[in-house]
Amino acid sequence: MKVLILVRVLWPGGVQRAAFKEAYELMKRGHDVDLVFIRETQREVKYSSSINYTVLYPPTVKKRLLGKVFWKLTSIYAKGRGDDATIDLDLIFLYEMRRKKNYDVVIYYDQWTALFSWVRKLKEKVWEIRGKKGGGEKKVVFVHETPLSNPNPPLLPKLIDRLGLWKANCIITNAEANREALERNGYKNVFTLYLGTDPVDSPNFSFREDIALSVTMWDAGRHPERLVEISRRLRRGKVVIAGDWADRTLLEKYRNMRNEHLEVTGPLQEDELRELYRRSKAFIRFGYNERGPGMGSLEALSYGIPLIVNRGIGITEVIKDKENGFIVEENDFDGISKILDELFVNEEMWNKIYENNRKLAESLSWNKHGERLDEIIRKIANE
Repeated sequence: MKVLILVRVLWPGGVQRAAFKEAYELMKRGHDVDLVFIRETQREVKYSSSINYTVLYPPTVKKRLLGKVFWKLTSIYAKGRGDDATIDLDLIFLYEMRRKKNYDVVIYYDQWTALFSWVRKLKEKVWEIRGKKGGGEKKVVFVHETPLSNPNPPLLPKLIDRLGLWKANCIITNAEANREALERNGYKNVFTLYLGTDPVDSPNFSFREDIALSVTMWDAGRHPERLVEISRRLRRGKVVIAGDWADRTLLEKYRNMRNEHLEVTGPLQEDELRELYRRSKAFIRFGYNERGPGMGSLEALSYGIPLIVNRGIGITEVIKDKENGFIVEENDFDGISKILDELFVNEEMWNKIYENNRKLAESLSWNKHGERLDEIIRKIANE
């Protein structure tokens, strides 16, 4: 089948890495896949992937008038994400207006990207009236987050969900909590498909360092100050806050907070990040209104690293407390620092969790993810 995977923006994030992986898995199963990103950003992005991809617009396109308007909308919808995270509604609209190639299945990588899919449906109606071939595309929307998980969702995000998911042939989401919320609100054909990971050859306890790693695309909403507080209570080792920052001014602010138990890296290349995973004895992930297991947590599992995560975060759907790590209250700085101090020295406990996480990573492999995704899109293509 001809498959389009459409993503809003190309930058160093878990969603983007997942798009590359899915494109690869579908190509491996015989599909003709186009991976398209609407806009590039100012950030250097190097993905070690054999997948060819297209980026439609350079980062300078954000200087247009409508770009400023939609930056304001973005700042309301997703606070603290910075200029690069602008939701380019006009560019998404133009893409649907100008796109000539027809696909069997289009996978929209969030509700915003799918917002103007009705343009394509309208074109299909016109083609049908004129007796021309084309159309019949099946619409799949990948929902990473939905406001419907909240009891009283804000009006604007709820409206975006409604418009983006309109006439979707199926919805794929990364968490059972999202699936249940969507079905409660009347959506049909919703499938849970966790993002994948693959076990990586990595050293055991003796060859690792006393490092508690935390990596994401950082912004104020990720509350990095809580990691600073944990570092101040450590008796040994250090917390490493790794990765890029949506707002680079915050990067400098936190670099100035460094102490003997805290390191702030800034942007990393993939080989540098892999080396950090190989060296670390713990992985910290605090999430807020994050329903699905994040790529950072899944990647940590693939290296066997014990996880320290807060209650309610999406990864708790697939891990067990004290078997794969520790589920904590994110404000319990004293308790978390004590857990880290123990993990850094208790080889028997660490090795047990390491083996559990390697087995869990095998059950969440990208190959199994690809099999399930292939099954879903073939099913809807034949309906």
